[in-house]
Amino acid sequence: MVKALATGRLDGASVLIEDTAQANRLHNKALAGAPETGNTLRLHRVEAAYCMERGWLDIPGSTVIDLLRAGADEGGQHEVDHLCYNDLRERGLTVRLHGGTMQVWDRGHTTKQDPWFTTHVFPERVPIQAAGLADLGGDHVSIVDEDGMVTHYATANAAPQGDVRPPPLPAMTGTLLDDRVLVSDPAAATVLARASIGTPHGTGRILSLIEADALVRAGALDVAADLQLHARGRHDHFDATSAAYGALAAAGVLAKSGFRFGTHLRGYTADPDTVHAEWLIHCVRPDQALSWSDLSRGIRLAHGVRKTFLVAVADAPVRFIALSWFRP
Repeated sequence: MVKALATGRLDGASVLIEDTAQANRLHNKALAGAPETGNTLRLHRVEAAYCMERGWLDIPGSTVIDLLRAGADEGGQHEVDHLCYNDLRERGLTVRLHGGTMQVWDRGHTTKQDPWFTTHVFPERVPIQAAGLADLGGDHVSIVDEDGMVTHYATANAAPQGDVRPPPLPAMTGTLLDDRVLVSDPAAATVLARASIGTPHGTGRILSLIEADALVRAGALDVAADLQLHARGRHDHFDATSAAYGALAAAGVLAKSGFRFGTHLRGYTADPDTVHAEWLIHCVRPDQALSWSDLSRGIRLAHGVRKTFLVAVADAPVRFIALSWFRP
């Protein structure tokens, strides 16, 4: 049996190596731990577990399971962090656990330089609140699934922009049906068609509740009913989708239904008869819990059809977050 490079002891929530020579040997070999005054080395329990599994570290009276169990007893997710840490280390990356996140340096870089990226680790069954996702500010997320496999995603603040500028809209009247609004006037329907709003219905135009609400807000459409109250009873995500639709329109992006792609909206930078959709957009309230399984499906589908997957968080203003698959 190979002798460990260092012997440590439990010291609160961490592991301390007090022998200077051993601390240096382990730090140089494992690229783990934080050197302290007096040339001691302090390791997070997740780092210590990684070193113990490789035979580099011995903690008398303790095993890897003991370290992970201690984290669980304290309400932490040490076993999940351990799986993610191992995944990143096995890719040849240097990792530091920092304030509930992991800072990651690329191969050949030292921790004296800025990290390549920072990632937040989640088990697949623990959702993230939409506002929390928007607050990541370009950090990454690493999801540990039920098989212990790790999938990494990049997040980015997004600002969709397009060149869609609809023609001036005439005053028009709509008839509220159950799930649509009908504009019967042929002249108004012609203008709506030029703006790629609604779908043909005889000589008129039939609008989704989201499209109709945007026209009501713009003062172009009169519906003799409380359209928003009616829509909320028919549309689980009406308020969030309506807010995202309006924000996209203000940025020159034409939004249409994203149902065929499994999202709420799809977004075009120009006339949809001339370009493909650029974005698939999932619309949510700031307080809404987001399932990683749902997000994973959206990201994978968007990647497969060469589009960008956006989460639109209906804050004031609406915040758009791009999510994409990332390979460290």
